[in-house]
Amino acid sequence: MNKALLLAVGTLSCLLLAWWLWPTAAIAPQVSATTATSLTEQSLPATEQQAGSLVTSSETRQQPIQHQMQWLASAYASEISIPAYSRPLTPDDSQLLAPNRFIAQPVPLKHGASASLLPSQYRFLYPEPIEIQLHLQGFSAQTATLRLRHEWTGELLIEQVMQPTHHGFRLQLANQQNWDGPVTAEVQLQTGSEPLLLRTGFEISAPVAQITGIANSYGEGADMVIPVQLNAELAGHYRLRANLFDAKRQPIAVLTARAALQSGSNTLLLRAHRSVLPDTNESFWLTTFQLERLSPAPGEPTRYGDSTEPEYQLEPFSLHQLSNAPYQPDEQEQQRLRLLQQLAQ
Repeated sequence: MNKALLLAVGTLSCLLLAWWLWPTAAIAPQVSATTATSLTEQSLPATEQQAGSLVTSSETRQQPIQHQMQWLASAYASEISIPAYSRPLTPDDSQLLAPNRFIAQPVPLKHGASASLLPSQYRFLYPEPIEIQLHLQGFSAQTATLRLRHEWTGELLIEQVMQPTHHGFRLQLANQQNWDGPVTAEVQLQTGSEPLLLRTGFEISAPVAQITGIANSYGEGADMVIPVQLNAELAGHYRLRANLFDAKRQPIAVLTARAALQSGSNTLLLRAHRSVLPDTNESFWLTTFQLERLSPAPGEPTRYGDSTEPEYQLEPFSLHQLSNAPYQPDEQEQQRLRLLQQLAQ
């Protein structure tokens, strides 16, 4: 196989992998690294996780292309044996159980010191208060001043002195409805030696839809269908994700639904496939709602919604009314699998 063909196959493999993993990638955890700037403008080294990713990627490229494609075809076949709208959920799936968690990376400083700028979550929905903590390790500071700027316009939204704590500083801000979009938090530290500027980013959103209730579930083929009632301020294409738990609050599945909605009262249908449901007649719990109005056009942002209640208890549901037939991949999924299997031969 010549170099041009190898490059083409490798590129196609990457595209197919990205195509296959897209629904999962969309719900990856929010990770935002804090950056620091001092008078000396030091460059930060790559983290151990980044270095490990580089090594793994290098080793993967050295494997024969055919073996990579065989692995990809086998993994994709296993992936589509369960519907994408009803994926199993375990206690180890932290990024799905807490999708709005802000994961900060401590910034290494001189002499083993470090600093972390940590909002209490990644996305704040108005009127949720905004809480930001600053953790200092190995050094102290006299004062810390926070400035919040809108990323798109650079507008200074607020400037306020943070309150000292045992581990650093904290500040709680009253959310404003016009603070809509991505923001940058800058904290100016006055230390004994030189000023230090820390930056991190998160999002603020004014809700455009709200979940108002859950109707009684019913069976349809192999699916338990859960009607979710909501009110949309803006028409558009919406996506809803929610986590399903059993009566003992153990995770069962992450459910996803998409639909084009008009403004006003609407119903979105979440579906839990029989293959992920436990054999029980006890009630279920639905929680961890992620409601999005997807971007209608390039340059227009995704908007978000919330729920009047953080969780809803579903009425007991008899699984005997569901079919035990295995899930059948749709035509697109089957076409992708056939293509991967052809490339693996």
